[in-house]
Amino acid sequence: MKQILVACDQSQMDMPLRRSLAHLVKSCDITVVHNGYTAFEEIGAHPFDLLVIDFKLSGIDSLELVESVQYIDPGVPVILMLPQEYQSIRDTSLGFGVQSITCPFKPLKFLRLVDRLLHQQLNRYRQLAGMLETALETLRAKTNTPCAFLVKNDGQLLLANGNIRGEMLESLGNLAVGVSVLDEELKRLFAQDQTLRANYGQAQQNHGLYVVPATKRLSLALLSSLTDETWNADAIWQSLNETADNVRQAFEHYHQNAADSSLATGSPDILAQDHVFIPLSLEIEAALSEVGPVSEQDEIEETEDEVAVNWEIISSSSSLLSRLHNLTRSD
Repeated sequence: MKQILVACDQSQMDMPLRRSLAHLVKSCDITVVHNGYTAFEEIGAHPFDLLVIDFKLSGIDSLELVESVQYIDPGVPVILMLPQEYQSIRDTSLGFGVQSITCPFKPLKFLRLVDRLLHQQLNRYRQLAGMLETALETLRAKTNTPCAFLVKNDGQLLLANGNIRGEMLESLGNLAVGVSVLDEELKRLFAQDQTLRANYGQAQQNHGLYVVPATKRLSLALLSSLTDETWNADAIWQSLNETADNVRQAFEHYHQNAADSSLATGSPDILAQDHVFIPLSLEIEAALSEVGPVSEQDEIEETEDEVAVNWEIISSSSSLLSRLHNLTRSD
């Protein structure tokens, strides 16, 4: 369900706005606040799909609140409700990347604007998801790896492909960012001398997890193949770095598209960390290689879940689009 925040003084909740919200409440989860400070706290605490802000908002000035959004949740659509007598500042509000609507307005006009902004946001996330999926699939095909994935700094998987799923993939994601390990054998290996995981020359004789920084909050990881001896460490690192560049370009493209019609600014920073090789024992690597390929039905179900046109997918905690929404919010 779509998440919409309405920031409007109680005295400004006129009938057209009430009728518009009554239509939206059937398909949206609407949060209404009557103070600028409360709105600021809500925006910082929760990701919203749309913000509706009244110009005559008490507490924090409405334009200050609009400007702050670009640092809290870049790219989120904003509608600024402007009274007729304040139309002179319309160009200023549009300079922030905001869509304005003159009060009083007809409910149908408001609903059409809401629908257009929500679908524009959905398309941006879908395009970003497609670019990331293409980058991972290209990497996996080029290196013939059983699995490649993007993982957040907290160990939460953003996107993965290959023939590994479920708890095993989650464990690999945690391992990639040093949050946890697969078992005591990996824990022992990971705790050994740092040269074991930092010496890239040794990687040619070892099988394990190759990890490179992609953005400030994302790492790109590749699971080396037990059976493929044609790829050496240097070639793997080069392919990973090329894919990491593609990932950064995908996010830069998203931010640019969002900036054209919303508030997003800047681009993701590069992680301040070195490349890491985490060795896996042959027994664990062999077990991973025995994991069967994903069935055609599994692929269909995942595709339908993650690229459906319905905007409600944005609010699904398990969907890729929802994870992207949270990721594109500022730290």
